[in-house]
Amino acid sequence: MKKLISAASAALAVTVLSVPCVNAAQIKTDSVSVSAAVTDGGSSKACEVSEIKNLTGTQEYELYVNKKTVLSVGASAASEKRYHAEFMIPGTQNEVYLAGLTSENVEEIQQAVIDSYVEGERFDIEDLNFIDAEKNMKGDENLCWAASCANMLVYSGWAERAGFANEDEVFNLYINNYNNDGGFQRDGIAWFFNGIAYGANSGFSGAQITDYPNSGNYFNTYAYDMVCNYGNIRTTDEMNQMIDKLKSGYAVSPGIGIWSDGKRGGGHAITLWGIVTDVSLGENNPNRYRAVFITDSDSDTDSLNRASAKNILNMMPLYLNSNEQFAFDYEDGLSATLEDYTYLLPYSKNVPRERDLSTMRNKIKYPDLCFGAVNLNSSMYATGRKTLFESGTKLYLSYYVENAADKTYRSPVSVNRKITDSNGKSVFDETTTVASRGLNLATSTDSNYDIITKLPAGDYTVTMKVNEKRPEFEAYYYNNTFTFDFKMRDKYTLGDCNGDGKIDIRDVTEIQRLLAFYSENVKAAERGDVTEDGLSINDATAVQYYLAKIKIDYPIGEKRLYTVI
Repeated sequence: MKKLISAASAALAVTVLSVPCVNAAQIKTDSVSVSAAVTDGGSSKACEVSEIKNLTGTQEYELYVNKKTVLSVGASAASEKRYHAEFMIPGTQNEVYLAGLTSENVEEIQQAVIDSYVEGERFDIEDLNFIDAEKNMKGDENLCWAASCANMLVYSGWAERAGFANEDEVFNLYINNYNNDGGFQRDGIAWFFNGIAYGANSGFSGAQITDYPNSGNYFNTYAYDMVCNYGNIRTTDEMNQMIDKLKSGYAVSPGIGIWSDGKRGGGHAITLWGIVTDVSLGENNPNRYRAVFITDSDSDTDSLNRASAKNILNMMPLYLNSNEQFAFDYEDGLSATLEDYTYLLPYSKNVPRERDLSTMRNKIKYPDLCFGAVNLNSSMYATGRKTLFESGTKLYLSYYVENAADKTYRSPVSVNRKITDSNGKSVFDETTTVASRGLNLATSTDSNYDIITKLPAGDYTVTMKVNEKRPEFEAYYYNNTFTFDFKMRDKYTLGDCNGDGKIDIRDVTEIQRLLAFYSENVKAAERGDVTEDGLSINDATAVQYYLAKIKIDYPIGEKRLYTVI
């Protein structure tokens, strides 16, 4: 058994909140085009947004580089939406992704980042309706995790559903219900949703709820573990997973280690809003991530009134430290390392919730089994859940079950794992007892894994169920089932249109033949589409250039997996 106190890698099915965009304008900036949703209009294009009510009025912000004001702008904050923006910094290979923007500040912030970007230096943007709960160091010195919880709850829309206007109100709620001590973001979300606190009974020495168990519990039809989870940031792959969560609409709060003279002096919680990526480097290259955009509850602690404290967005340049950790320079000569992260699903009417009337919906009085992590990879030791593999690859399906409640589960715990193809035919079906003596409160089983081999090309669904026969009453049952999809695909060589294993003039002929006879051979068309904009005569020309050894900017000869079966 292992205590669920420190963060460990976990996974949760991604749900993207997507609604029709307002007018998607093209903002011309020197040599770069920036796409952003900026005004009301009739565009039918879709973009990912997080719904949230904005109650603030007109504000101003200033952009600082090395403590020098380089830009001062005013903006009216009247939108009820928050947007993301993705754009290039001119003259570089650096792409910026920013979330948490409003329709009124998205254009100014993009322009500010582009105009004022200084390689290797940080900058701050103040007061333009960013979500940034601030401490005042008067009894809240150790509540950074609670401030991050407030930011996540507001950005994701859950705070509004519970009747809170902004992050300062939510942070005050935590301050009034917890003692001033360290904690974890996921535990704070668990209390807000279900009123549960692992620390109350499990011996955790950190922040304690002052009126336990009579507070929190704003959403008892939702199990917190179905909307919130956490993962580690030890590898580039795990960093990629965190960024994917941010880009999928989740609220994300990293946990960082604070270092001085080679020694870790403590931990801290921040909120992630964006990333700068060098797109010329591959996704497995750790140097591709150049900077993070964050808000930090310690960035303006001078105001006794948190509502009037400056909301500051910081860009922190990243580097790899001597331990190959993602790091950035912090305040007063300290450094910070990205260690783990908590993520929260945005609210929508489509978020699954408990509908079984026989459930207790009380994690304090009843146990509650759920999947703490489900990973699918081609390596036994990798974390995260991949969704695309080469046909025949040996797969490792790993998982563990946790009792995410404040009550012991006394019955044996068994897990059924079933994999079905697109026709519903079972290709794998096993049931295993993973805990013969039940699970104490706030504990999990050891990790278990299955090896799945020789799956052909196709679309597959994994369905995992814990204790299907329900030997005990539980707080929730809908979180006893976990389902996700993955694909197996054959490999091909880009440019080898006729599929004979080599690229030559016959592939040019095959492209021309496909175009002439309007062939529906989608695999051949995918192999021949070297320009990646649909099969056309341009692809035949590009292959001819390749054969003539004329330099072209297309990845001809690259090994890929089909998008089709």
